[in-house]
Formats: sequence, structure tokens, C-alpha cells
Amino acid sequence: MTTADRMAVSGVVLGSCALLCLVIATVRTGRPRAPASRRALLGHGVLILAAGLAVRAAMAQVGDGGAYDVGVAYRFFGDQLKSGGDVYGHNAVILANYPPVVYWWWAAASAIASTSAHLFAALARAPFWILDAAVAPVLLAVSPLGWRHRASWCYALNPIAIAVATLHGQFDALPATATLLAVVWSRERPRRAGWALGVGVAFKPWPAYLLPLLWGTMTRQRRAMTARVAAVPVLAFAVYFAMHPAHIIDALIGVVFYNPHRQGFGTSHFFPESWGSAINPVINVLILIGFVQIGRLCAHRRITAAADAALLGELILLGVSPSVSDQYLVWPFALLLFTGRLKMAALLALVMTPATVVIDVISEDPGANTSGVTVWLLLPVTLVLWGCAASVWRALRSSAPDAQHA
Repeated sequence: MTTADRMAVSGVVLGSCALLCLVIATVRTGRPRAPASRRALLGHGVLILAAGLAVRAAMAQVGDGGAYDVGVAYRFFGDQLKSGGDVYGHNAVILANYPPVVYWWWAAASAIASTSAHLFAALARAPFWILDAAVAPVLLAVSPLGWRHRASWCYALNPIAIAVATLHGQFDALPATATLLAVVWSRERPRRAGWALGVGVAFKPWPAYLLPLLWGTMTRQRRAMTARVAAVPVLAFAVYFAMHPAHIIDALIGVVFYNPHRQGFGTSHFFPESWGSAINPVINVLILIGFVQIGRLCAHRRITAAADAALLGELILLGVSPSVSDQYLVWPFALLLFTGRLKMAALLALVMTPATVVIDVISEDPGANTSGVTVWLLLPVTLVLWGCAASVWRALRSSAPDAQHA
């Protein structure tokens, strides 16, 4: 396929998915369904999973994913680890910004597809879009009765989740799903929530940003949860350290202090280009300080709406950080749907789809540069994220016991 062909196919399929999500979110079918039997619920889950897998499998055939991410970085790390090398060595430390878990999969894919770039691209991405499709039945199982069926269909057809896992080949749905489960369990099963969030951090560190917000909504076992969040990535690094002890400090520095370049989303275009990426850590630290203050406010006002707090954090990160890439856009959708904000999720997906399609399709070409994508595709995403964050902030404040009885 040529770039024009991929752009046309992706635009039609993902644009149609965005419109379908809007219809599903807007049109209600009368009274809420009565609780379904386990067999009926399982049948619905299988149907929704099949639909999600079908559309993702089809989009995975449009291309081999991001030329740099899949064709260069994933392959380089897979080959490096497969041959006994250290992905956190000095020659790769600038690229090695994830905990080691995902690198083991790329090594396995590289071993299976040692001579075929297309097979490697298919194998490297397949677990990401399969697990992403599985988020839909998870939402069916954990969401409140009144909207769980529509929520699960909205995720199965979500164009941003589909594009990120297939056209780009990224795996942000994994930490986002771990965050969803951590939120679901945070009140009644905080230890289990800690393990779930720890799994997310073991894939990508960003869920750790949400810890101050979750602490503020928890009434017990904060330390137990935090210990488990830390235990999972620590265990992953410990296993890796046992095999490759030489550059473990480089590994930790590369993961914790990774500073991605500005990629157009968030507030990237709000700062002069001459500043480069130096502004990123400053803004991100300020965001983290803000999260600590919001968490303290939640604790002070006895706000226990963990889903709203975590969702607010994801929306603020996406709307305010200048280091936001297109794959990060998948973060808030599971929580938006879990909390019943179906229209907000559909609107956000509709606004995000043009920029995501353009960036992901362009990035499939070797040597492509997405920095020329017009700001008028990117700016609406930031503005809508700000509006969504403001709406969730109002809901979070109104959930306080004193606000409810004022």
C-alpha cells in the first residue's frame, strides 16, 4: 500500500468507528438492562471481543507499524537481547526508556522472525492489539449495570485505541488497563490494586504519576498498596539485573529520567521551538506537584471517587504536558467509559482521530517526519482535553461528603 492508500483506508475505517462510538454513546435503548445471567454476559463478552479483534486484525494489515518504533527500536532491542546483549548498555541507553518486561517479548519476536521484517512487525504488535481488544469485555465485567454494554462496545470500536495498537504498534493500552483495574480494586482490595498498578508501571512508568491522586481517595492500606506498586517493576529489574548486571544504574536513570521530545500534543506548541525539550521535565514536575495537592484536597475533603481522581490525572497529563505523543492519547478512554462518560469519550475520540490517523500513517514511512503536522489538527485535541478535565474536576469536587450535603 502507498501512503495515500493507507491514509484513505485508515481514515474511512477509523472515522467510521468514531462515528459509531458517537451513535452508541448518544442513543439510549430505553430502560437499563436487568442483570444478565453469567452465560448471557459471557456471550455478550465473546461477541464484543470478536468485534474488537476483527477490526484490529484488519487494521494491523494496513502496515507494519511505526517505521522507527517497530522497524528500528523494537527490532534493535529484540536483536540485542536475543544475542545476549544488554539493551541498557551505553550504545543504547538513549533509546532504552522502558522497564525490561516488554524487551523480552521483542527478543522472542526477533528470535521467531529472524529474517522477516514483516513477520517481526506482526509478532511484535500482535499481543498489544489482542490485549487492547480484551479491554472491552473487561469493561463489560466491571462497569456499572446502566452503561456497561454500551461502554464495552465503545471501547471495542474506539478509533484511538485501534490506531495506537495497530498503525503505531504501541502498547499503552496495557498500563491503561492496569490503571483501570487498580482503580476498580483500590477501595475494597487495595493490595490487589497495588499489584495491578505495579504491572502497569512495569510496562511504562507513567501510571506512577497517579499514585498521589489514588492515595488521596483511599482510606486505608496506602503503604501496602504502594509497596506492591513498587514491587512489580523492582522484581522485573532484579531479574534483568541477574542476567545483565553491568548497566543497571544506566537502566534506572534511562527509565526514570527519560525526556521525550516535543511531539505537538499537549502544550508542545505553546512554547518556543528554540526551547527544545528542556521545558518538558519542568512542566511534568509541576504537574506532579499539582497531583500531590489534588490528592491532599481529596484526603482533606474525604473524597473517595478514585476513578474520577485517576481520570482527572490522565486528562491533565495529556492536556498540559508538552511531551505528549499520539500513543498516550489512549490513556483516559477506559476510565471515561467505566465512569459512564460515554459522550465525553466519543467526542474526545472524534476530535483525536484526524491527528492520530495522519501521524500514525505518516510514521509508517521510513525517514518520515511528523513535525510538520499542522497545529490545527493538534490544538483542538488539547482544548477538548482541558474541557474534559474541567468537567471531571467539577464532578470530583462535588463528590465530597460536605458538598453533597451543602
